[in-house]
Amino acid sequence: MTEGPASITARECLRKFPKAGTKTLARKLYAESPELWPNLTACYTMTRRLRGKQGRTHRGYTIAEKDGRAYEAQKQFKLPEG
Repeated sequence: MTEGPASITARECLRKFPKAGTKTLARKLYAESPELWPNLTACYTMTRRLRGKQGRTHRGYTIAEKDGRAYEAQKQFKLPEG
């Protein structure tokens, strides 16, 4: 499946700013290239899909890969003792 210009642009931005918020990146992408998306919501939805934050179906579209498999970094936290 070939990617369109909107998807390519979004992937580049996600790789460049991996720790930035999804909504923030969507606003930046839409402000820089409004001709690629019909509205901000469409841009936000694509950004969520590329990050794997749109449900089980779309987790395979994540941009991070390790050993040929898509993955997401897990948040580190400590469980309470007891």
